[in-house]
Amino acid sequence: MDESIRSSKAYGLFFSEVQKYLNQAADAFETPSTIDAEMLPRLSAAFHTVKGGAGFFGLHSLAEQAGELEDLLNTSQSITPDVLNKASTLFLSFQELAKSLPEPQAE
Repeated sequence: MDESIRSSKAYGLFFSEVQKYLNQAADAFETPSTIDAEMLPRLSAAFHTVKGGAGFFGLHSLAEQAGELEDLLNTSQSITPDVLNKASTLFLSFQELAKSLPEPQAE
């Protein structure tokens, strides 16, 4: 990633948001009993936000993974064991990609 992008305020904000959503989703997937019908839209919205930002910065793999999670959560009315297994598998891939994001640089 270009240094000028990494030092931009926009990338710094995106990076912070990804970390926040990553932590929220990790907490949810670590204790699946907390995922309910009210949490599904919040998780989906978080992945939607990451998808848009990742696409903007050309992070296509991250955008694709976030989009797959968003779609799965949007089409699920409830968390069944099958949905949870699919979402957990996708989340692990997403988590690895998100953890490999380059840190922002000071301007």
